[in-house]
Amino acid sequence: MMLTGQDMEPQTLSLDLEGIRPTPIVPRQEISVGTHKVFVFDDIFTDPFIDSFGTFILGQDYQPRPSFDNELSAAMDTELARSLPALPAVANALVAHYHARMTRAPGDQALSHAYMAAVRFGDSSLVHHDVPCHDCVTFLYYANLHWTGRWGGETIFYDDDLMAVAAVSPRPGRLLLFNAAIYHRAGVPMRICPTFRYTFSMFYRCSKMLNS
Repeated sequence: MMLTGQDMEPQTLSLDLEGIRPTPIVPRQEISVGTHKVFVFDDIFTDPFIDSFGTFILGQDYQPRPSFDNELSAAMDTELARSLPALPAVANALVAHYHARMTRAPGDQALSHAYMAAVRFGDSSLVHHDVPCHDCVTFLYYANLHWTGRWGGETIFYDDDLMAVAAVSPRPGRLLLFNAAIYHRAGVPMRICPTFRYTFSMFYRCSKMLNS
């Protein structure tokens, strides 16, 4: 399903779905990184959803991914990602609602792929961008059932000179939406952290990137 950022944007966004709180969905924080945006959403999902989906993410089979940082990850079939409860519907609605504020040339977006990652103390995390496309967007969901700021693990965002300009802490049920061209890296937990930092990422691509 293709989603367009040129759809009429209502004043508020609300969704009547199981697993989602019956309140308007508004960002807790909006961060500007150059001409790009990072939206931080809290309190979208109900506690039962956060517990059940987090338990599902924590229970996956994580293996070293043959990538630039060799992180522990677990791939998810795109059709399965689309069929997940609550989260895909929220992501689709957020793209339709906010994408026009994230790019000068909003275009159609569709889910390309998704995967889960587990980061622990001592891991190496490299600065990267997901794709060099200013139109594409990424969602990052923090899946731990409990997290404290003392454990670190912040997602760090960088400007085009690779200087850190913003940090967002993990929080159970927190969802980030950001331009896929923003340089960023996964935060590594502190030594005192007793668990992995679990996340679930959904990557939306414009029609040009999907067809390239």
